[in-house]
Amino acid sequence: MAMKTVSKELTFNAEDFKRVASDYLDVVANAVNVEVARERLYRRITISQYDTYASQRELSEGKVIRVRDSTRALGGILKSRSDQIVEFSVVQAIYDIVRNVSRPDLEPGFYTDLVHMFMGMRGEGPVVALGQFYITEGLEGREAAILRSRELDKLWREVEERMDRYKHGLQPEVIEKRKKRRQQIMDQLGASESDWNDWRWQIGHVIRKPTQVNQLVPLSYSEQRALKLVEEANLPFGITPYYLSLMDENGGEDDRAVRAQVIPPESYVEFMAKHKGDFECSFDFMLEKDTSPVDLVTRRYPASVILKPYNTCPQICVYCQRNWEIDEAMSGSALAPQEKIDQAIQWIADHKAIKEVLITGGDPAALEDEKLFEILEQVGQIDHILRIRLGTRTPVTMPMRITDQFVERLSALRIPMRREVSVVTHVEHPYEVTPELFAAVEKLRAARINV
Repeated sequence: MAMKTVSKELTFNAEDFKRVASDYLDVVANAVNVEVARERLYRRITISQYDTYASQRELSEGKVIRVRDSTRALGGILKSRSDQIVEFSVVQAIYDIVRNVSRPDLEPGFYTDLVHMFMGMRGEGPVVALGQFYITEGLEGREAAILRSRELDKLWREVEERMDRYKHGLQPEVIEKRKKRRQQIMDQLGASESDWNDWRWQIGHVIRKPTQVNQLVPLSYSEQRALKLVEEANLPFGITPYYLSLMDENGGEDDRAVRAQVIPPESYVEFMAKHKGDFECSFDFMLEKDTSPVDLVTRRYPASVILKPYNTCPQICVYCQRNWEIDEAMSGSALAPQEKIDQAIQWIADHKAIKEVLITGGDPAALEDEKLFEILEQVGQIDHILRIRLGTRTPVTMPMRITDQFVERLSALRIPMRREVSVVTHVEHPYEVTPELFAAVEKLRAARINV
């Protein structure tokens, strides 16, 4: 099979796609309708994967992974069920492209994804796959070891080059820039240094009014428009002052991922607003309604359950699987009644197969210590629970929440060789990493709490 050269440009068009995928598209061009095209293309890519493995005696790990994953991904997309789920047909798009039917709705990103998938089915890609390094070419012994070592040096240079594309929050220039941003926000909110470092102050000053954000950090027109729509639709919204200080004064490439986590695109807002309260359109994509044997509990696995006593957060993340359940950031009615909490914990106690409880919500760490640890200690009284996990984003969105008292009380729940205690959080981008986050994690680890 002839190798196709592909431009290194970041985006592609219909002609680029037809050139790269030409070996596959003849079966589409002759199809009498889109369903015939679907079946033929699916068969062709399946046979192509088999031929790749059968005809090449020695495949590098990187090529095997590319061929396998690209074929699997495209095969899933081609199925009619995928059309029904996303209400868009990739097969129809390909069928139209091959027959030169105008499709102005297809953007460069669509063609780019297709180009990369069809390249991947040949084991190719725009960059060298990491698995294609350290090939010893049949050498043995010391010669093989020296070549492997040389290739590993090359591999690490490639890794560093890829990592260096993204700034992170521990770089000195980023730290200095954020000190200035923090001071600007403190001045605008009338806060002192001690206020800023008090997690209760942070919660008390969560930005809940979307259009207020533009007063504290410059926004693009599309961001302003999206936030105006959020406000008009009365969708849940919240950003902590601390997290707001991670956004650059003049937004650009560096803080794009930070902004995207809390400032939704217009299309997202429009969809959420249109289907709010529409039970025919479920935002419960984890299908928790089908895995909740009792209120506040989700059980998907034999030995683990989720306990959700608190249904709000200081910060509403766009990607959250439960943000459709939240009425507003730090809602006063978010804590479940004690009776329901007791019933849920008793249900867990009655099921001895359960060994692990993830306490999440919402973000339970936004509760006062007294209430939070009352719930944690109730769970800790169940003999067959071997691991308690606290799910919280506060180390990232409000690291000052990880106080000495918080760590001490959490550590007290840990019983060596008997029960583990973990804090489960997630950092979505290196630009979220800050000295404050790092210090919070180190404080937890020093108390032998898993993070």
